[in-house]
Amino acid sequence: DGRRPALYVGGVFDQAGGAPAHGLARWDGSTWSSLQAAKVGAVFTMIPHDDGAGPSLFVGGTLSLFPSDDHIARWNGESWSPVGSGVTCCVEALAVFDDGSGDALVAGGTFNEAGGKPAARLAKWNGSIWSTIGGGVDGGVSALEVFDDGEGPALFVGGATIKFFGLNDVWYIAKWDGLKWSPLGTGTNERIRAMKVFDDG
Repeated sequence: DGRRPALYVGGVFDQAGGAPAHGLARWDGSTWSSLQAAKVGAVFTMIPHDDGAGPSLFVGGTLSLFPSDDHIARWNGESWSPVGSGVTCCVEALAVFDDGSGDALVAGGTFNEAGGKPAARLAKWNGSIWSTIGGGVDGGVSALEVFDDGEGPALFVGGATIKFFGLNDVWYIAKWDGLKWSPLGTGTNERIRAMKVFDDG
């Protein structure tokens, strides 16, 4: 259709390029534009993913796109749609991880339910249903990243005062391989806000 990739910017702003853009805007290289919504809300995280409904940009935060305020939504380039019935509170991090059952969208934040079912701050969306991951975590999740540290691909989870079920005296960060939690030594002594894999040579 001739469209090129664009830069999507999320945050807590209400203008971009001098025009209204509540929480989310698009930069095509020369012009800012807002998306098809009067107010998106505060956007904290975004990730491209195809959950079976076609390539989309999944957006998380404290969103107000739908009457249910379900804090996560899908943008397909033309319109917004909900992600099931969403989650009950803020989404701060998104990742795509294959735990052995295929790629799924993983959301982390401060919620305690996903899709109407218990999910302690961590859940996955397989394209049709939400489910919990590893029993969830005790504490807000603010960073997710998939990384193979030599023991196979795993989902690394970090955040604020996190306690991982089944691990003792491990705080703020751990990894989930699809079956169990494992520590990264003794973790860190304060909150983790971001993670990214980088090859420094």
